[in-house]
Amino acid sequence: MKYHLDIAEMEQDRWVAHIFELHGCFSRGESADAAIKAAPEAIADYLIWRDGFASVELIAPDDLVVAEQIRYVDHGAYYSNAFFESDRLPLTDNDIDQISVILSYSRNDLNGLIQTIPHDYLDQEIPDERFGSINGILNHIATAEWWYFDSMKLGLAYEELSGDPKVDLNLTREKTLSIIPQLAGRTDIVVRREEDWSARKILRRTIWHEIVHTRHIQRRLRELENA
Repeated sequence: MKYHLDIAEMEQDRWVAHIFELHGCFSRGESADAAIKAAPEAIADYLIWRDGFASVELIAPDDLVVAEQIRYVDHGAYYSNAFFESDRLPLTDNDIDQISVILSYSRNDLNGLIQTIPHDYLDQEIPDERFGSINGILNHIATAEWWYFDSMKLGLAYEELSGDPKVDLNLTREKTLSIIPQLAGRTDIVVRREEDWSARKILRRTIWHEIVHTRHIQRRLRELENA
């Protein structure tokens, strides 16, 4: 099987390769080549996570196909996230089913992690942390999910968010799950905040963002425990 990689420089020297055939699967590196090189292991880890396999044989580099590569664009206060040609493709019913499962897995991982965090760690200030604390990161996950869907005028109104990270994580996810079935077959592309958006891109970003920041919280929690 061939796996197609959509590769973007998220920020300078920070590259992500999204594996088109596997919703929520990605690799990272300081260069495009590094992200490509990391893809076989990322695919194996993903299949173990998604399907519960004990182990998975790494795919051969020849089974990776670079479909598109996009460099970072700096707009000053805001930078656009990549819009790939694959983001133009309408979501199928099968895509919707798979994405719903992956969203449940990623949210279970996040909720399981939250349950392990001592209460006094949640608001503890973390040096050099962009979002200030673990609760700040949780708030970012919730508001980003709202923001992605708001890019196409979908989802909650901002005023419906409570400001409580745990409440808002539930609010935004409940709305996401109710909207997803409506996204099958949509081909419209919306330009908002200097960025192109489609139904497929919204869901690609939503899954990726939750997984990335769950790992982010795991890393910060280890730092707090070792301080």
